[in-house]
Amino acid sequence: MMKSKGIILAGGRGKRMGKLTDEIPKPMIEVCGKPILWWIISEARKEGIDSFVVLTGYLGEKIEDYFGRGSELEVSLDYKTPNLKENSIESEIIGLKPTLDSVFYCFNGDSLVDKLFFQNLDSKISYGQAVFTAEDNVSGTWKRVMIDPKTNLIVGFSPEPPNPVLSYTCAMRLSFLDYLEKGIETDGNERSFAYAMRNIQRDGRRAYALRSDHYLNINCPDDLKKAELFIRKNIKQR
Repeated sequence: MMKSKGIILAGGRGKRMGKLTDEIPKPMIEVCGKPILWWIISEARKEGIDSFVVLTGYLGEKIEDYFGRGSELEVSLDYKTPNLKENSIESEIIGLKPTLDSVFYCFNGDSLVDKLFFQNLDSKISYGQAVFTAEDNVSGTWKRVMIDPKTNLIVGFSPEPPNPVLSYTCAMRLSFLDYLEKGIETDGNERSFAYAMRNIQRDGRRAYALRSDHYLNINCPDDLKKAELFIRKNIKQR
């Protein structure tokens, strides 16, 4: 894979983590001696992603104080604090379009990935506009999708379980942002993804959603033990 840029969504407090996020943002919770965000950046760098924009929010200064400009991890880090009262996270990503490569990667700041995860994304982005991670047993409706089980193509939207929810740990083409921008123009933010996917299908293009054992979203304190096992099994052996 050619070197590319990444966006990290690291603005959430993570209320379900309880007192663990009273003084630090969720991406700074330590697992195996390092913040979650450290593992994300480190693993992405191994795959050639060496420049990131970190979208911060709650106690974002803690992230910038720890990582600085990224020299310790041999990457380049820039920071931005979105105004989510006025703009959606989708609008913020679209606003970064002039700085992004033709294919770029987006990461949730509370999710771990490994080498095989990147290989899975790369195998699909060659054929599609975007490749998202699909999560089961997650709340939310407006990013809940129907997936063709044979091809992993997104074939429609449905607010009802057991259809999975899209995660922003993904690979996108710049051209996908054009579809997303038109979706926001059509119906604000709530249905922007639905309109974007509809128009992609109308134009004969593709978007994928993958369930993966090589991705772990850390939702609550109980997931930290799973995160330790994930790192020891999937990352530290590299």
